[in-house]
Amino acid sequence: YISFLRSFFDQPGETNQMYTIFRHDLIENIPEWVVVGSGAAIGNNIYTYEVSTLIDSTADNDGMTEFKVVASMNEGHFHSPPQSGYSLDNIEPGVPGGLMATGMDDGIHLSWDTSPEEDFQYFRLEKSFESEFNEFETFDMIDTSYIDPDYVLNQTNYYRLAAVDHAGNMSEYSGVVEATILSIDGDPIPDVYALHQNYPNPFNPVTTLRYDLPEDAMVTITIYDIMGRRIRTLVNIDQTAGYRSIHWNATNDFGQTVSAGMYIYTIQAGEFRKTRKMVLLK
Repeated sequence: YISFLRSFFDQPGETNQMYTIFRHDLIENIPEWVVVGSGAAIGNNIYTYEVSTLIDSTADNDGMTEFKVVASMNEGHFHSPPQSGYSLDNIEPGVPGGLMATGMDDGIHLSWDTSPEEDFQYFRLEKSFESEFNEFETFDMIDTSYIDPDYVLNQTNYYRLAAVDHAGNMSEYSGVVEATILSIDGDPIPDVYALHQNYPNPFNPVTTLRYDLPEDAMVTITIYDIMGRRIRTLVNIDQTAGYRSIHWNATNDFGQTVSAGMYIYTIQAGEFRKTRKMVLLK
């Protein structure tokens, strides 16, 4: 809303006087003042008009839009100084539907419906080992399916889903779904060391790196760019034997998002060393 005080010449009994609201636009890259509202001058002390901004304010753009008022009085035309303002999109998107979870040999398969929202940006999938979600992991993605290879055998894995729009508004959560993969022969231990190809690949913005430890070892997993510069150290601890995985969300050691391109990831576990490549899309 734009509010302003009446012109000095806006007096009772005067006729054929009006106010016009202009918005500063770029039309074919040329700055222009465009009429977005108008109304008769009827002697009110304060006038208020509802007008539209160019875009809503978001985390990436403040959305500041410039306006001015022109009073067309019998004595002449009078321009107010330009003033700036912004609008907010604070309407949350609808709750995602159709969330399903199924335990398979290669992990827990999750799927859900596409979002009908025009300003949809991504889904937020959350996973917990407790139905109250006091502690949980978060995975952001635009896809409508996900394979979770980082499950715990004989333990119930809980999932819930939300949608996020371009203004950063997040929907309420979907209903919670659960899945359990049971062990037949107890907790399995791999026979050899291995570093598997990340999944998905190419990816945006999160991928999973799986690796196998046949024995307890000091494990270091590091990501480098194609020039060999270290980007992120994902793991640097002693770990017990087993099948393991770690997620990378395309950020460096300082939490900054990295650019699209090819990256190299390596594992050093005891005497075992392996290198693979992956591709980040934007």
